Amino acid sequence: MNQPMNRIPWTLGATLALTLLVSGTGSAAAAGPSQEPRPLPRNIECLLRSALARESGELETAGLWAEALSTADTLSSYAASRYAQILESAGDDAGAFTWGERALSRDSLNQDAAQLVGRMRLRAGEPSMAVKVLTPPLRLLGARPELYALRALAHELARNYEASLADLKRTGALLPDFGWIATGVLSMALEDDRPEEASDALRLALDLNPEDPRTLGLGIQLAKRLGDAVLEEKLLRRRAEAQDALPEQMAAYVAYLVREGNPRGAEAFLVRIQKRGFDPRDARIEAAGSLLCEGEFRAAIEAVKPLGDPRAALPIRARALVGIGSEKQALRCYRSLLKLRVLTQEESLMVAWLEIRVGDRKRGVQTLEQIREGLLSSPRRVLAGALCYVALRHPEEAVSFMREGVSRGVESPMIYAELGQTAVSIGDTLVAEWAFQKLVSMGRENSECLYFLAASDLNRGVVDRAIQRLEKAVELNPRNGRALSLLGSIRYNLGQLELARDLLVRAVRCRDAGPEAELWLGRVCRALRLDSEAREAESRGRGKRFRPGPSGLTLNSKP
Repeated sequence: MNQPMNRIPWTLGATLALTLLVSGTGSAAAAGPSQEPRPLPRNIECLLRSALARESGELETAGLWAEALSTADTLSSYAASRYAQILESAGDDAGAFTWGERALSRDSLNQDAAQLVGRMRLRAGEPSMAVKVLTPPLRLLGARPELYALRALAHELARNYEASLADLKRTGALLPDFGWIATGVLSMALEDDRPEEASDALRLALDLNPEDPRTLGLGIQLAKRLGDAVLEEKLLRRRAEAQDALPEQMAAYVAYLVREGNPRGAEAFLVRIQKRGFDPRDARIEAAGSLLCEGEFRAAIEAVKPLGDPRAALPIRARALVGIGSEKQALRCYRSLLKLRVLTQEESLMVAWLEIRVGDRKRGVQTLEQIREGLLSSPRRVLAGALCYVALRHPEEAVSFMREGVSRGVESPMIYAELGQTAVSIGDTLVAEWAFQKLVSMGRENSECLYFLAASDLNRGVVDRAIQRLEKAVELNPRNGRALSLLGSIRYNLGQLELARDLLVRAVRCRDAGPEAELWLGRVCRALRLDSEAREAESRGRGKRFRPGPSGLTLNSKP
C-alpha cells in the first residue's frame, strides 16, 4: 500500500473490524461467477483479525496478528506501536518497550508509542529520557492532554518544576484530574528548598483542589518557612473548619492562635468546635503538646492555663518550664504531679535530672537507679541517663552506662560521640578511640571525633592521615581551635610557615584553643622574622588559661 499505516485511526473497535470483514466477504459472494472476488489486502486482514482477537480477550492471538501486521508493513509506525500495546497488556514490558522504541524510530510523532515509552522510562527512573521521548508529538496541534500530563510528571521527577507546572496548565479540561501532580511539585520543591517554585505549585494546587488535606499541610509548611503568617493562618483555618477536619488539625489552628497572641480567637474557635461535638479540653492539650515540640514553651503554658484539671496541665507546664530554664518551678510541678498519679518513664527521668541539678541529689540518685534498666531501651534515654551521671560528677559511671547501652544493641551516632568525649575527659583513651572509630564507621564523624583520631594518628607517626582528618575537622567546624592549632603546628614542623601562621591566627580567636596556640603562633612568627607579633602572641599565651568548650549536648537532645 502507498498510504502509510500510521494514518489509520489509532484504535479500531471490534464492531468496525467485523463490519469491514463481513462487507468484504459479502461483496465477493455477490459477484457473478464470471468475476473473481477481490482479495483483502494482507495488512488490513492482519489489523482486523488482531482487533477482533484483542476485543474478545485473546491477547496471544491478537499479538500474533499484530506481529504479522508489522511484518506485512515494515515501515508502519502504527503497526509496531499496536504490537507494543498488546505486549504491554499481556504483561511483557520488555517486549513492549522494544516495539515502542521501534515505532518511534519509524515516526517520532506517534503519540501512542511516545506515551507507552514515556511511561516505561518513568518506571525505570529515567525522567529526562521520558521528556525527550514525549516532546516531539507535543509539537503537533491538538496533542493529547494526557501527553502533557505525562511530561509534567517527568519534569517533576527531573526536578524541573517550572516546566512541569507549565505542561500541567496545558492539559485543558483534564487539568482538575491531574492536580496531584501540582501537589507533588509542591512537596519536592519544599524538600529542595526552592520556595518560589513551591509557591507557584501551591497556588495551582489550591485552585484545583482547595480542600485537599495534603496540599493544605504542605502549604502550611511553606508558609512557616516563608514567615508568611497570613497564609499560614488562612490555610490552618481552612483545614480546621472543613467538615472532615481531624482533631489534630483543629488543635494545630488553636496552637497557631495561641502562639500569635490571640487567646480570644482561640477561645471563640474552641466554642465553635464544641458545638460540632469536639472536646475543647482535648484540643487545648494537643495544641500545647505541638507547641512544646516546636519549642514555643511560653505559648504552651498559655494554652493550658484555662484548664482546671491539674493532671492535664501540670505535665505540660513542667516540661515547658524546663524548656525556658525555670528548673526549680518545673521540679515543684513534677512533685505536685507525683502526688496525683504515677510518673511515666520520661517524667521520672526528668525528675531525676532536676533533683540532681536543683533539688535533693539523694532523691535524684534514687530515682535514677529505679529507672536505670528502662533507660537502656532507647538511644535518647541512654544519653539522658549518662548526662545525669555527669551532673553527679561521675563521668566514669556515665561511660560505663553508655557502654552497657551499646552492648545491648542501642546504637546511635550521638551515643558514640558523647561516649568518646566523656571517655576523653576521664583519660580513658582506649574507650574514646573505640567510640570515635565506631562513629567514623557509621559515616557520622564530627569535628571533635576527627581531632582526637588525628592526634592519635600523629602519635603513631601517620602524619598524612592526621592532616586529612584535621582538615576535615576544620571543614566541619571552622571554630574548632584545638584542631586549627594542631594542624598549624604540623604545618610549622613541615616548614610551611605562611600556611601555619594563617591557621594559628584563626586558632587563637577560638574559645577552646588554649595557650598552646599562642605559643605556636609565637614560634611561627619568630621563624618569619615577625618579632613584634611573636612577642604579642607569647605574652597572650603566658596570661591565658585553658577554657574547655561546651559539650554541645543537652538532656533534650534527639539522637
